[in-house]
Amino acid sequence: MPKATHYGELIFGDRKIPCYNVPDENSKSIRIITLRGMDEVFTGKKGGGNRRGAQMPRFLCNHSYKSLMPNDLYWRIIDPIKFAINKGGIAIGYDATILPDICAIILQARNEKKLKDQSQAIMTEIVLKTLAKVGIIHEYIIL
Repeated sequence: MPKATHYGELIFGDRKIPCYNVPDENSKSIRIITLRGMDEVFTGKKGGGNRRGAQMPRFLCNHSYKSLMPNDLYWRIIDPIKFAINKGGIAIGYDATILPDICAIILQARNEKKLKDQSQAIMTEIVLKTLAKVGIIHEYIIL
């Protein structure tokens, strides 16, 4: 099982997703966001992670989202990455690059009027704006 080498947080307004650097099978570092943290950002509810060991964040169990999800995204979501954290525990999460794909599904559901509650769509807009800023800052530092 891979072990996280660094810890940080992605901050979206007053919500946070724990983020870890974890080596992949080629010893390259990938950023992993936790399933629980992703659930908390999109639902505003603390703790719980997934239901009964399901391999999908709670907020994505909405039928409207599942029906819009391409197969490749579905398989990435139901096959999370398990990794060891420095506190001695095990965390479950996803390559951070999954966030924009998930955001696209939520916004598509909103555009197709499949959402009863708009709070996740509003949070999605906050996430996308923050990711855009992080990308710009990251690119500026690298150059």
